[in-house]
Amino acid sequence: MALLLLPRANPKLFAEVTVSIPLLLQRALAVLSILCMAALLTQISLDTIELLLFWTAIGTLLYFWSRRVANRRTAGGVEHAEETELT
Repeated sequence: MALLLLPRANPKLFAEVTVSIPLLLQRALAVLSILCMAALLTQISLDTIELLLFWTAIGTLLYFWSRRVANRRTAGGVEHAEETELT
């Protein structure tokens, strides 16, 4: 999807690409990749989908929990706190 959307979504970033793959080939490979992934998804069982959704939810919860912890630390100014010397 990124190969298809990047030229319009962020032209400045797309202009910084240093690999010289023709745009037509990039788009063709992006479409082929999407089709292959869709074909693979049709081959998995319901149990696999349930496990995928379960672990996706666990990963999402862990991500937001870690962001919350990180925001608490920065809200208190911990990253800029000076160390005090013990005498």
